[in-house]
Amino acid sequence: MKKSILCLGLSLLFLACSSDDDSGNGSNEDNVVGKWITISIKEDGEEISNECDLKEVYEIKADNTFSWQDYEEVEDVLENGTIEVTGCEKGDLFTGNFEVKGDEFILKFDDEDDDEISNFKFENGNLILFGEGYSETLKRI
Repeated sequence: MKKSILCLGLSLLFLACSSDDDSGNGSNEDNVVGKWITISIKEDGEEISNECDLKEVYEIKADNTFSWQDYEEVEDVLENGTIEVTGCEKGDLFTGNFEVKGDEFILKFDDEDDDEISNFKFENGNLILFGEGYSETLKRI
């Protein structure tokens, strides 16, 4: 599920219409180049992000490659059998290439056979990634 959200999120990074671009300069590919951190994830309008989601960094490069550092929750089982989240640790580092074709952004993960295809917009200097019932806001770092 988390990788599906990532795929949607990264895919959406590259599909903004230039009229939605706050910077007014450069192409959509130029505008998304850089490092971005997640500041919010919503599903059906409800915030679903956790502390670890808010540490995840996307690096989008001018050579049409990307990386995404995942963070996982660290859990401890207490004496009474309940599970407690005690922090975050680095998870997988996902990498790949992307391609923009018209209104489509095609995301190709190095370790996957299937491509992911999606949309996005800029708003107040942030990237707003969205899909059916899902949105993710990323801030440039």
